[in-house]
Amino acid sequence: MTRWLLPALLAGCTGGADTTAALDFTSEITPTPNRVGPATLSFTLAEPSGTPVTGAQAKVEANMTHPGMVPVFATSTEPAPGRYEVPFEFTMGGDWYLLVDATLPDGRAFHRQIDVPAVRAN
Repeated sequence: MTRWLLPALLAGCTGGADTTAALDFTSEITPTPNRVGPATLSFTLAEPSGTPVTGAQAKVEANMTHPGMVPVFATSTEPAPGRYEVPFEFTMGGDWYLLVDATLPDGRAFHRQIDVPAVRAN
């Protein structure tokens, strides 16, 4: 009887098809080198054809790689078609990662992790 439990649990965890959009993504963080204080993540989203993805609603969660730190949350603006900017703050020196979560106008989702090693403490 227990041999059926694991396959049933695994089947329940898989959910539906992956809805993560396959998009071209480029990003940069300013200022460089990365240091404690205000920063801006700029990124572009485009279809594989090169057409900019406009109207996405994107949020960023900035985390340190070690536990115990409070994450930093920020929301994007779109100053140009397909180009998004997210002001946020590195609150201390060390290794960080940024989680980009965007919802496209057609309902697709886009997720990306950006590793930011060695943020300087000034």
